[in-house]
Amino acid sequence: MLLPPPTRPHRVAVLAYDGMVPFELGCVVEFFGLPRPELETPWYDLKVCAESLEPLRVVGGFTMRAEHASPPSWSTPRSCTWTTATC
Repeated sequence: MLLPPPTRPHRVAVLAYDGMVPFELGCVVEFFGLPRPELETPWYDLKVCAESLEPLRVVGGFTMRAEHASPPSWSTPRSCTWTTATC
């Protein structure tokens, strides 16, 4: 049985943290965050979050800052699944 295509993008939040490896974040951003205009259905709505909006030290000698404090404040979520993964 085929499901109907979504009418809005699925929501994905990734947690950035002090001491993280940028390659792992890059994998998530590459898959969920890049626009996919060639698809006829909405793609993912990705939010990169952190515990605070302070700069984070990243492996490799640089810092980054997330745009959202965790958790993201989406209204009326359809479902919420928290998972951890590494590339």
